[in-house]
Amino acid sequence: MIPEPCFERPLICDGLPSESIAIVIGENPATELGVDWWSFWSEGKGFDLAEFLKYYEAERLQQGNTPVSNTRRRLNRIRENGIACVETNAYRNEKPDGAGSGVSNFAVLKVLIENMESLRAIIAHGNVAQEFLAAVEVPLNVKTFATRHFRQESYAVVDNICKKILAI
Repeated sequence: MIPEPCFERPLICDGLPSESIAIVIGENPATELGVDWWSFWSEGKGFDLAEFLKYYEAERLQQGNTPVSNTRRRLNRIRENGIACVETNAYRNEKPDGAGSGVSNFAVLKVLIENMESLRAIIAHGNVAQEFLAAVEVPLNVKTFATRHFRQESYAVVDNICKKILAI
């Protein structure tokens, strides 16, 4: 399902996806990294978020950007609120101005939703992500949240969603 090598970004998490309680869906990864996704993955341990973030921040600086995007700030905030989450997107191709024709990430999202036993919530930020989520069958016990794209959303909205997820 995820090709090897994979120079796209199908998902990001801290460890194994099965250890997460939420999925956050966006449109597509905006920062082009040009690195094999598998270089951050190891069997048994899963995704190395700390190494990924080091690489991500260094690459953004090299591209003349701030080390952390507005969207990444909100994603980090979710983890700071105690939510273990899988970050994914409707499209997994890295492109700064939207997915364009895009590389669909539907199969990955479907597998995550069907196999994450501890899944409590799905956050879809932005119209593209919300349309994508509408095409998937979500288990009745999983709460969904829809927001504006995270680059435009306030910390207060993100914090409020986190409180609701922790209360589930």
